[in-house]
Amino acid sequence: MSTDRHTASFVLLVFAVTLALVTGTASIAAACGHCHGDKEAAVYDAAVLAKAKRDGNTVVYAEVTGAVPDDAETKAALWRAIASMPAVDQTSIKVSTMPTAVAFAFNPKKGKVTELLAAISKKFGTKQWSLKLLKIVN
Repeated sequence: MSTDRHTASFVLLVFAVTLALVTGTASIAAACGHCHGDKEAAVYDAAVLAKAKRDGNTVVYAEVTGAVPDDAETKAALWRAIASMPAVDQTSIKVSTMPTAVAFAFNPKKGKVTELLAAISKKFGTKQWSLKLLKIVN
């Protein structure tokens, strides 16, 4: 009797898997690079969050908008622009060009997030990039 039960369970499992594959409801989840979660994940660093909390800083996740090339020169330019801000902890800066996102910790006593993002965006000059806030972690 136990064998019959296992056989029935196996047949049911095979049927369910087959049905899922045929109807297209079974798929492999992959990062699309367009949603906020993917952008945040690309620059997430638990050590940055822990240090920011210890230091009383705020961590900012932002999308880089515009035509952003996926290369080392672009990553360096983004890093330099963010690092040039006195309120930013330079050791916290994370940059991704695919998907386009940045994260960094800053001292909230030295200014507002919106003003900081606008000031960094101005540093991009003629590149026509800008930073769009995704998330703030206090």
